[in-house]
Amino acid sequence: MANTSDEMRQYREAFSLFDKDHDDIIAPQELGVVLRSCGLSPSEADLQKIQQQVGRKIDFNTFVRVA
Repeated sequence: MANTSDEMRQYREAFSLFDKDHDDIIAPQELGVVLRSCGLSPSEADLQKIQQQVGRKIDFNTFVRVA
């Protein structure tokens, strides 16, 4: 989870790049790309586990929790 305002700003910017219709939701298959753009390196197994836990849509709050 983000601890600083700088991290939150970075997460918001990355998330917004992939939230094309600005509904505060990204598709699960985009999660890895967004996390990697924040400097994180989740494994494919981690991504699959997260996607199973969060379901079809990932909102910004969920993204921050898994980042």
